[in-house]
Amino acid sequence: MGEVDKSVKILAYHYPETFAEIIFGDKEFETLESLRQVEVNIPQKRVDYVHRMVLEGEEVILHLEFHLVHKSDVPEGTFLYNAFLRTKFNLPVISVVIYSFQDNVFGVIQFQV
Repeated sequence: MGEVDKSVKILAYHYPETFAEIIFGDKEFETLESLRQVEVNIPQKRVDYVHRMVLEGEEVILHLEFHLVHKSDVPEGTFLYNAFLRTKFNLPVISVVIYSFQDNVFGVIQFQV
């Protein structure tokens, strides 16, 4: 894991509102809780970050994953994390993959089930 990856993960944990503003734009939201070291048990995997929020009046889970480069298994893995988190919390889950490409170029892919 590169230094940029670590730094962005630290920022995502400490400043969920900033990431939510980038992801949700002008939609109204409120962070209810930031959950540390969330594991899903089938199979046991640790996701990067999970925040319980209210988005436009609806309670949701915001799931953030960080990758340095895109790999072909990322979409399916993110989909599975989304499904496991939906089962664990019984709330809608918005999964976002944030790519910290080289040369300080960032990309975002969003999944929702």
